[in-house]
Amino acid sequence: MKNIEIPLDLDKKDLANIFDLIPTPSYLYKIINNDLILAKFNTAAVEITDEKISNYLGMSYKQIHKKDPQILSDFSKCLKNRESIQRKMEYNFKNLGKTRFLEVKYTFIPEDMILVQTKDITKEKSMETELKLSEEKFRIVIESLPFGVIVLDRKERYVLQNSSAVKNWGDVRGKTPEDIAQDEDTLKLWKDNNRKAFTGEVVRGDVSFKVGDKVKYFHNIISPVYMDNKVKYIIVVNIDITRRKLIEEEIIQSESNYKKSFRNAEFYKDILAHDISNILQNILLSAEIIKNQLKDTEQKDLVDLTHNVENQVYRGSNLIKNIRKLSIVQTPRQLKNLNLNENLKEIIDKFKNLSNNIRITVDNSEPNANVVANELLTDVFENILHNAIRHNQREYKEIAIRIFPEEIKDLQYVRMEFIDNARGIEDNRKEKIFQRFDKTEFGIGLGLSLAKQIIESYNGKIWVENRVKDDYSKGSKFVILLPSI
Repeated sequence: MKNIEIPLDLDKKDLANIFDLIPTPSYLYKIINNDLILAKFNTAAVEITDEKISNYLGMSYKQIHKKDPQILSDFSKCLKNRESIQRKMEYNFKNLGKTRFLEVKYTFIPEDMILVQTKDITKEKSMETELKLSEEKFRIVIESLPFGVIVLDRKERYVLQNSSAVKNWGDVRGKTPEDIAQDEDTLKLWKDNNRKAFTGEVVRGDVSFKVGDKVKYFHNIISPVYMDNKVKYIIVVNIDITRRKLIEEEIIQSESNYKKSFRNAEFYKDILAHDISNILQNILLSAEIIKNQLKDTEQKDLVDLTHNVENQVYRGSNLIKNIRKLSIVQTPRQLKNLNLNENLKEIIDKFKNLSNNIRITVDNSEPNANVVANELLTDVFENILHNAIRHNQREYKEIAIRIFPEEIKDLQYVRMEFIDNARGIEDNRKEKIFQRFDKTEFGIGLGLSLAKQIIESYNGKIWVENRVKDDYSKGSKFVILLPSI
């Protein structure tokens, strides 16, 4: 087919060169015999069609695009209305076996031509698709979060939120803080936090807001979102901590009530202990008077009864002392560094002076044994020595005390052993004697229980063994283990 003569004011050669240099694939159709014929195309069109476009030169648009009704419709509309049409479309280059996304523009050129330009936007479309996928993934991620997430743009408009945020604030998309803040203080806080985040700062803090008719507590995180090294959005995370806050408040109130109750208990306990001590003292004084008046030997039973009253009074007095000590153990107290040898010496001397039949020896391989404890440690030593003497029916009451270091799981301890020759403790009672109110002949129930609590308050341990293995009747060995310093 011959080249179509196109009447133009410009030089045809120059115009052809300009047309050929257009970077967008371009096709020129001319009206001939009421039909649109492909009259010319540029180099970019040759490249995108792998030179196949030359096969269609001189053909009608109806024949070229007979299987693309949308393209045929666009040609007809452009020709009829003498106006430009622009659309984006997916086009299949069948002869090439490839598909491209095109931005197609139809321009009517008076009096009888249509210029078609097809910009390849496949890459942009791919990026757009990837962006949409990324946005969708982002939506899925934030939707799966168990706390509220809201995104604001530079104009402080809410552009995105997940369902958790909707539950708290309702649908706020398209709105601003001014639209949803219920008071001026809340609005000021939000605006200040947003301003900080838009300057690149991450804002954190626990806050309370009125949501509907309820007050809720949140841990807020407001963070900047960067694009091209600029803060384009901010993301607000609202973690609902209302339940935690209410529990904390209940704990604080409970602690306050406990402290108040404890102070009241201490007050009444002191009054009770004081009054009982006075009663016991009066009983003791009365018993002493009765005993002095009972000179007649025929009234020996009454004298013995009086002695029994005195013994019970002394036991009651010791019980009160132990209750006071138990209260001290259960109350947090400051501990200090103590030297075991200094604590032991005074107590040992005290018991030795009771009788010439009491023999107490000390085997100390740790002369500078220091532990973290308090004054109650002395009561523990005294309790153990008292029991070793009291429950010993032998003529000579012997107690051997051994002190030496011991390492357990890389931790250093001081081990103390109180070994006596008393009648011993049956195996089935070795644990019971440390239980509170164990009503045995070892006391009225608080002595060794109190000793155990005192030692454990120092992170130590106390237990009892046989002096001679497998024979409890040969005496006992009380063992104390205390962390050394």
